This record gives sequence, structure tokens and C-alpha cells, in this order.
Amino acid sequence: MQGMTVEAPRLEVAVVPDFCGEQPVLFEARTLFLLASWLECFGEGSSRQPTSGLNLCCVGEPPATVRNLAERAGARISVHLPVAGFWGGFANKLRGLEGTEPGVRRLLLDADVLILGDFGHLAGIDADFAAATAGKPQVPQALWERLYAGLGMPLPVERIASLRSRLGLGLQNVSYQYEGQQAEAEAMLPYYNSGVLVVRGDNGLRDRWEDHLRRILQLATADPEMTPLHALIYGDQVGLATALQSLRAEGRTFSFLPDVCHVRLAHLRAGAVRWREIQMFHATGFLWGLRARADLPVLLEQSAARWSQAIMEGTRRKATVAEDVGEPARFMRGLWERWVRPVWEGTPRESGD
Repeated sequence: MQGMTVEAPRLEVAVVPDFCGEQPVLFEARTLFLLASWLECFGEGSSRQPTSGLNLCCVGEPPATVRNLAERAGARISVHLPVAGFWGGFANKLRGLEGTEPGVRRLLLDADVLILGDFGHLAGIDADFAAATAGKPQVPQALWERLYAGLGMPLPVERIASLRSRLGLGLQNVSYQYEGQQAEAEAMLPYYNSGVLVVRGDNGLRDRWEDHLRRILQLATADPEMTPLHALIYGDQVGLATALQSLRAEGRTFSFLPDVCHVRLAHLRAGAVRWREIQMFHATGFLWGLRARADLPVLLEQSAARWSQAIMEGTRRKATVAEDVGEPARFMRGLWERWVRPVWEGTPRESGD
């Protein structure tokens, strides 16, 4: 009707750090750098204002360092019990999809995501779900066929290119390989990376995802060929793929995220995205192995060097990124000195910071 104001769609960000699992120090550090990147992008001294709220859905009580930086970032903290009843901590991610209001889009992020630019445009995605394709296939099609049959679902007709295939990287040196994987990488069954996921309203994904995770675990542990497969026993992405497929069959809609909203090392190695173009960087493996607090600076340098090396590889494909090689180290040192180090080491901030 004329004169009516149409309310802009809202976007809420949810991150689920696990402080009661086996690696609380690692989650503490990753969460601090995520908060630091948020502050660097939207916080004190920045000309940009966030168009979305930030929610830390903590599994277990967060440490004082996280509460300190979360307060400065304007983040809301809630504390939750683990998702009980089955393996590991991967299912705890479901806590980030709880309590989503109708009409609000929830942006679910892994704790190892760094914010480099304004992603507010994701509030306008015209789909019930949005995600990026997985980097590579990790489940042979023959096992997908048995999983879908076990779930009482038809095998999808759709095929999608994996990220590595789309970027022309191939599957050399990937951690898990099997016969026929390269062909599947070029046209695999729908399989997505769960590190950056947009969900519109309360559309059933949270409960469907948990249900499929439980049922897939039961199917996998009962099948000797499936039992060794890490993606089935210890991962959440197979259940996400089948849950999304079942919801799409009921009329829900899906779209792919723009590359700049979910950049991974493969993008840098292919020279496909410049560092300055990134809005969200999924820093998989970031600070992996951190257990002693004093080791964080060394592991931080190693992570930044790994990303810079990936950019260097990209320069051999596209010369346009050569000047970006030093950007990861400069960016991470800035986050460390300005935001993380004062709370991590308990050192006072310089006046005027």
C-alpha cells in the first residue's frame, strides 16, 4: 500500500565456540581473532557500521578474554550445553541456529572465519539457504547412494563442481583420495562447506540437520566400508547436504554464496580473489595445535605465512595478486597487537587506542 514502509531484512551473525570440549584454548584464540577482525572492520575508528548483530553462542562458559573483547565488539553472549547424544563437537554448531526469528537471516560462521569487509548485502539473499560448494568430494558416489537409500531419499539428479575443480586446481596433495574422485570433483553430488551458511528464518534446518547427523552416524557405524570415512563419522557437512536436499524437495530454495563471502586457501592459490576483495576468509587450520598460550604468536606467524604462500602460488596463475603477498601477515599482526594481545597477555592498552 502507498505510504507503507517496508522493513529492511535483518541479518544476525552467530558463532559457536566450544569452551568445554577438548581444545578450549584453540577456540578462545580463534574467537578472539574473529572478534578482533570484526572490530577492525566495524569497530572503534572505523567509518563502517555493522548492519548485522553478532552473537556468540558459547558451548560452556567463555573465558574472561572473550567476554572482554565481545563487549567491545558489541557482541551478545549466550551460554549453552553441548548438543548431547552423539560424537564430537561438530553438532554443537546447531546451537547457532536456535531461536531465529521469522524474517531474520542467520549467518552461521565457524570460529575460524575472519571478517575483512562488509557482508551486509547477504541480508538481501532471496533464498531460504545459501552456502558455498565444498572444496572437494570426500564421499565416493557409491557410498552416497547407500546413504540416500538409508535415509529413504532419492539420489539427487543435480551435480555441482567442487571448488578446487572450478578453480582449476585439481586434487593433488589432498588429505583423502579415492578412485574416481577427480571425475566426481568436476560433477559431484550436492556437497557444501558449512563454515559460512545463511539461513532465512526458522525454516526447519536446525532440527532436520540434527536428525540427519544422527541417522548418518548410525548408517556409517553399521557399514564396514563407511566406518573409516572421516567425513561421515566426524563431520557435519554430509548431514548438511542431505538435510538441505530434503528441505529443497519440500519447496525450500537455495543459492550459492558469492566467492568473496567465503574465501578459502584454494581461492588464493588460484589467484581468483585478491586479499583486498575478501569479505569473509575461512582460515581453515588457523592456529591448529595451539595448547600452550605462549605458543600463539609463533602459530600466528605460521598461519599468515601459509596464506602468503598461497597468494604467491596464485601469482603464477594471475599476476594481479603479486602485491598482496605480504597482506596476510600485516593484517594478522595488526589484529594481534591492537586487539588480541592486550587481553591474551593481560597487558594494558596504550592510551588513544
